[in-house]
Amino acid sequence: MNRFFVLVAALGLTLSACDSNDPEVDPVNLSVQTASNVYAPVAAAPPGPPVPASGPFALYSLRTNARVANADSATTRWDLGFRGTDIIVNGGTSGPGQGQAVVLASTFAEVTAVPAGTTFRTDGSATCPTASTLAICPGSGNGWYTYTGQVTNLILPTAGRTILVRTADGQGYAKVQIRSYYQNAPATPVAGTDVSRYFTFDFVLNPSGTTFVQTAN
Repeated sequence: MNRFFVLVAALGLTLSACDSNDPEVDPVNLSVQTASNVYAPVAAAPPGPPVPASGPFALYSLRTNARVANADSATTRWDLGFRGTDIIVNGGTSGPGQGQAVVLASTFAEVTAVPAGTTFRTDGSATCPTASTLAICPGSGNGWYTYTGQVTNLILPTAGRTILVRTADGQGYAKVQIRSYYQNAPATPVAGTDVSRYFTFDFVLNPSGTTFVQTAN
């Protein structure tokens, strides 16, 4: 009987040792990151009728949470580009990467994974209410923002919209929430006082998968 208990105890210790060395199967644990005051200038338009925005895009890497030099525009070092209210992805007609995007009618918190059946779009092949073919459709109410009209003259993020992005390397996915289009992200921007074309956004990036499980910052 004593030998039996000794054998059981030894087996228990062996199993415990094996369990302690096994890799954990917990979900991916990711945090919310913030990009602040990403300046998205637009080249000066010539006099006359309105023309499409022109000039270089402000390039940004979600993988490093940092601006990328425009000299690297022909690389996969960047994931998103900003110019005025337009946002491009590094793929299709906008870059050499595998970047894609889709705008979901869901809050940032509601998006915990890429929903089944989601169809990502590539710049140059999307169909927008306007003539644009960008994956993130421009125009008030079409993509990430709403224009409040000539009285208040503000660009505000549309509530309940989250952008899903496939990174330029084709390996990662991110959910993005635009928080503000104004410098220093004022809670209540004032047209003519607060400077526009400064993006502040939150994002959660899984660099090698599709599940977003975030922790509190």
